[in-house]
This record gives sequence, C-alpha cells and structure tokens, in this order.
Amino acid sequence: MAHNQFKPIKSIGKGAFGQVFLAEKLNNPRIKVAMKKINIFGAPKEFLEQIQQEYYIQKNMKHKNIVKMYGMSMDTEFCYLFQEFVTGGDLFEKIDFENGMPVNQVKGYLKQLMSGLKYIHGCGIVHRDIKPDNLLINSSDALKIADFGLSTRFIVDDKEILLHERIGTTPFMAPELFAKKKHRGPPVDIWSAGILVFSLLTGNLPWDEPKESDILYSQWMNNKTSKNCIWYGLSTPVVRFLKKLLKENVNERATIEEIESDPWLEDLEEERENCTKFPTSTRRKRSFPKISRRITCSSNSGQSSEQSGCSEGPAAKKMRSDSSESSF
Repeated sequence: MAHNQFKPIKSIGKGAFGQVFLAEKLNNPRIKVAMKKINIFGAPKEFLEQIQQEYYIQKNMKHKNIVKMYGMSMDTEFCYLFQEFVTGGDLFEKIDFENGMPVNQVKGYLKQLMSGLKYIHGCGIVHRDIKPDNLLINSSDALKIADFGLSTRFIVDDKEILLHERIGTTPFMAPELFAKKKHRGPPVDIWSAGILVFSLLTGNLPWDEPKESDILYSQWMNNKTSKNCIWYGLSTPVVRFLKKLLKENVNERATIEEIESDPWLEDLEEERENCTKFPTSTRRKRSFPKISRRITCSSNSGQSSEQSGCSEGPAAKKMRSDSSESSF
C-alpha cells in the first residue's frame, strides 16, 4: 500500500511528530482510510523501530473492538500508516464534563473494552496507553481500541516476562510504573481501565499521578474520601467496583474475567445515581489532558524523558485545548 495511491481530504488529528488525515484512494474514492503521516527525517533508529513495531502488532490484530491496520509505506521524510477510518470520533469527545456519562453507557463501553483487551492480552501484547483519546467510536456506537504506539510484548517464547519501562499517559498510569521496579503487563491496562471508568462517569480525573505525594491519590488509598472529595457523588456500587480495578497490589487487582463477571457490570438497572451533581469545589474540568506527557525509562540508563509536549502541574494543568490534537 503506497501513500501516492491516496489523496488526503482533511486533517483529523495532529501531534508532536505528524498528522492524521482522512484519505481516499485515487482510483476508487469510495475507499477511505485514516492515514497517519509521521515525520521520520533525521529520526533515530529506535524511533523507526517503534513505528514498525506499532504497525506489525496492530496489523496482526483481528477483532471487532480493535482498529484495523491496512498497510505502511515510507519515503525519506515520512512514514505512512493506513488504518481503518472510524467515523464517530474518540471517546474523549463524548465526555460530559459537567455531569459525566450515564452509567449504562459507561458499562457498554467497558464491556467492549474488556473484550478487546482480552484479545490483545491473549496475543501476548499489553497496550499501555488506554485512555479516552485512544478509544474510537463508530456510527453504531461500537468501541475500537486504537494507537498501539506504546504497546509491547509480555509473552516471549511462551513465557510471561516482566516489563521495566515507565511509559504511558501519566494520570492513567498504574502506581507500579513509578516504583522503578519490573512489573507485569496486563494489570497496567486494568488500572487504566479503572481510571477510564472514573473519567467517563464524572467528566474528571481522580488524580494527577498515583503517588503518595498526590493528595487525592493518598486520600483514595487511605479511604479518607469526604463530601469535599472528587469521589463524592459516586454510588457505593461504583466505588466498590473501582476499588477492584484500582488496587495498588497487582496480585489483588481484578482480572478481565473478574471484571466481566462482576455484578456491577452485569446490572443494567442502575441508573445515573452516581454523579447527578458533584461539589463545585471538586470540579476539575480544565485539568482533563488531551495532550499528555508520555514518560519513558531507558532500559540502559533508567533516565526518564518526555516524548510529547504538554506541561503538567497541579491537577494536570492543561485540558485538551484543541479537539483535533493528539500525541503519537
């Protein structure tokens, strides 16, 4: 699949290293794809290898809840990835920052996410960047997991290996990623799914990062939430469910199978009792980051580095400032 066979129609996203275009095939305009155009001029070998890994991992994924990867081409300046065009935008665009999303709608998306993650983990892959921006919704309200740029293998030669990189989007990252120790892969995605559920229900983030130094995280882990806390307004069943996904101890954290069979997820009768109104003092609408810092650790030096350009700070200062932007 060559990039000169396609004509870009419009930009549908941009990031630190390039843009995503809606493109149509020149000899058959009815065929439309999402074409990711990445600047590789002067890029280090490791960056090119990361792009190729993203391509090959996603290319081999065949599941209804995963964005299809069609092909890749490259010239001296750019690498082009051709993917399924999902018409409904991403999950971020569906978040109601004032009242959150209806409970049953969140449950529907979570079930689809678990189905996709079960398949991904079954392939020996961990995604490592589950967040609203990377979950696309089509016209039939079907959820599709996108952006495998940070994904990696955790099964090698039929054996599970431990990972060491500190990588992801900070508010969605699991606490073990900050411990500078090797960790298992799948529980990282489960933690991110828990943060996702919270963000959809409340239109907010629970904390900036899962560290004791973060007051909101410390309150959650020490069961010291109050009426002035951001968790106030969530129903008891919701909090009970989230406690299973947001366990600091990875051995106690819920598995996909446990999540799928959980009574809360199965109960479609629960209505929007969770977040009809949150205390004004806890509203952090502007803190929800669309462009978030990605942190990686070198396997050799252990030094962290920023991969994409958005500042952080108290309450993750920046929200998505432009709905068309994303980091990749």
